[in-house]
Amino acid sequence: MPIPVHVLAHRPLTPEAVAELVALPFEAPVGEDRDAVEEELRRRGWDREDLVCESFRTGHGHVLCSEDYSPFGELEARTFLVFGQMYPVDPDDEKMVNGTWLNGYMEGWERVPGWSGLRPATDQDCESVLKQAAGAVTEVLDRPPNGPSCPRTSVGDVGHQPVGDRGSLAADDLSPQPRRHARRRRRPVRRGCPADV
Repeated sequence: MPIPVHVLAHRPLTPEAVAELVALPFEAPVGEDRDAVEEELRRRGWDREDLVCESFRTGHGHVLCSEDYSPFGELEARTFLVFGQMYPVDPDDEKMVNGTWLNGYMEGWERVPGWSGLRPATDQDCESVLKQAAGAVTEVLDRPPNGPSCPRTSVGDVGHQPVGDRGSLAADDLSPQPRRHARRRRRPVRRGCPADV
């Protein structure tokens, strides 16, 4: 029996978007200078986005979040790419007390260029979005980036065992000779952000 979802908003994840995410830590660092970060955003065709804390909308239309002010050239910063949001049905909230706020929030996601919404949806619709995204990730991670000596990783590997020292997929696990940059002071991580698909 499908589990009901009020709204599912998403943008299909592409191999190009995944490859860009994986490459970010290995690029030349931009630092925390606001003007330098703004110039890099303009150069890439990115914008700032406020749907998930302080984040960026990439040129591929996904929302990128980083615990550092700049995601460029930061090997130790956790960074993730949002490609979907959902508002599940709460069976204990028949009056939808949070409905007004959450529906407005989800409408914000649906207005992001290239994103679409499905109202109502089911858990099977969410699984379909995740399956498509897993295909894009596997396509990038299964391709040897620098020749046959590079490790190969697939979505199945990532889903069933820890990778790297943080228990999550880290871009430095994919390259045999990552560039290392001086460690910078991190900005505090914002807590209380909504859960992402």
